[in-house]
Amino acid sequence: MSYRSSKALAAAGVALVLAPAYGVLAFAPSGKFGAPALVALAGAAFALAHLLGAAWFRLADAVIRRDRFARRETRFLEAFSDRLRMSFSMQDLIESFRQAFELPADAAAVVVRGTEWEILYQSPAAVSSSPESLVTLERNYRDRGEGLWYLDGELGLLSGPKGSRGILVSERGYKFFLLSRLAPFFEPESVEEFRVELRACLDRAAVIERLFGIASLSREWELVAQTQRSFLPATMPERDKFTIVPYFRPLVNVSGDYYDAIAVDEHRTLLVLGDVSGKGLAAALVMGIVVNAIRDAPDPADLPALVRLVHEAIQDMHFDDKYTVLFLGLLDTRSRTLRYVNASMPEAYVVSRGVMGPVLKRLGSTMGLVGILPIDAVPVEEVEIRSGDTVLISSDGLTEVANEDGAQLGDSEGFEALLKRSLAMPSEELVERLAALVQDWVGSRHLRDDVTMLAVKAGNLWS
Repeated sequence: MSYRSSKALAAAGVALVLAPAYGVLAFAPSGKFGAPALVALAGAAFALAHLLGAAWFRLADAVIRRDRFARRETRFLEAFSDRLRMSFSMQDLIESFRQAFELPADAAAVVVRGTEWEILYQSPAAVSSSPESLVTLERNYRDRGEGLWYLDGELGLLSGPKGSRGILVSERGYKFFLLSRLAPFFEPESVEEFRVELRACLDRAAVIERLFGIASLSREWELVAQTQRSFLPATMPERDKFTIVPYFRPLVNVSGDYYDAIAVDEHRTLLVLGDVSGKGLAAALVMGIVVNAIRDAPDPADLPALVRLVHEAIQDMHFDDKYTVLFLGLLDTRSRTLRYVNASMPEAYVVSRGVMGPVLKRLGSTMGLVGILPIDAVPVEEVEIRSGDTVLISSDGLTEVANEDGAQLGDSEGFEALLKRSLAMPSEELVERLAALVQDWVGSRHLRDDVTMLAVKAGNLWS
């Protein structure tokens, strides 16, 4: 019985147990109370039964999940998927397979790149190393596109896992044949998770290969800058109830600043803005890894998980002095809230209409640097968003730029006044005026940092 079937059976069992209990609690005393008291008693009994049922089901689900994913055959595939999350090259991928799957589970694999059928790895096992097997795989799957399939004992296709002897995952131009007698016993959820993690691993490997390839073949920093900017979004997602306008002005060709906006679903959008320590190629490399890690996250609405994912990605690059500060904001038009994590970024702002005029809400730092020190907790704050509100997220190149007297722009009356006037202007005008204000503030002096902004203008959130 699969995990999904066991879970459904557990839910039915909980319902069967609680239904009689609810009847006893709600209706046994019916002869002792009047109608109002009986209604109240029935409501209390229903709430109690619901809470008990939810608690029992969570416990049953945890037991079933532990049994299915941690104790049975699926545990080998789960271990492989866990290793893939920390793999950043094809060499890492193959080593992860060998350590987590090939040796513990007596499995085999063939990894092929491109339609040229370039074999990157084949296990020493007979099924994966024999010329006959390789010829069969090429004949059957050379022209097959991306997807996931189960293979039978003759390396042909099957419609499902029953009786299978392996799986094929084809992603990003690579074909990964995983051959194992345990294949029929893998939970479908774990197989799909493996496919997702394999795709993410290949994307990370491509990012690193592209950056290092350009750096090694050319000293033209403009090429590196173009590569870095390719990781930034070309356009912002179009949303019905608000607009997002970015502004990005690097101090030099290669910047450590980054931004993004990801549509999670119809109502929720993830806003991202951050800054990697330092400048140059190392900062550009870390920036590309951070952006890619966030985009490939399994759940972009889980802000603490995103922070930990970025932290682990930076640490796995083994730079001693590289870290990032970042702001992650989940804008939800259904609940009309902005849930956020501010990891040592400058204050973000929410400008709202109040009874006495515009009101500035400052979204200060909620935690420390990411990527260099251990992370214990990731506090998530929440602020209300109203129709017509303006949200401004920026790097320190905006708020901490200093004039000739050493005063910072973020502390000036002109900066605050412009934010308050933003209620009457579109986001495009706000970022243009802020950019002009930065230049006026420094006067004839040169800027000393990148300037990056995300300006969000809420429309009618009640429609």
